[in-house]
Amino acid sequence: SEVRTGYGFLVEVYFRLRDSKGRNWRASLRGKERETGEELKYSHPIAEGAWLPSPPPDDRVACDRFIVRPPRNPGSGTYDLYWALVDVATDTVWKKIPVAVDNWAHVGVIHFTETAPRRVAGLTPKSTVCHLPTGGDSLW
Repeated sequence: SEVRTGYGFLVEVYFRLRDSKGRNWRASLRGKERETGEELKYSHPIAEGAWLPSPPPDDRVACDRFIVRPPRNPGSGTYDLYWALVDVATDTVWKKIPVAVDNWAHVGVIHFTETAPRRVAGLTPKSTVCHLPTGGDSLW
């Protein structure tokens, strides 16, 4: 959960897209520093566009795994991270994420510090319920 200034960090979010109405979505991440309120933002195609069909099939589990490339010099401190899906055509946040604040799911906490290792950092996951396929279901 510690990130050295100037380096990125890995985020992995599993979700089930329901009632997407065939829209095209992008994933967005916001970070908010706890003391100063400084924000960082990062948007990208879901799974960096590597394998998710467009439009994604409803009711399937998807994984959005990506490396956040924060601004070159984010302020040192503790950032709460929030993730959401945004409709590409209308720029609106998908409103069906459970246990979310303003439809943004809290996905973890990172600490920008100069003492962290010089490498891309992993993200300490927050304890959340993941609804994975059962039986003979496959991801795609």
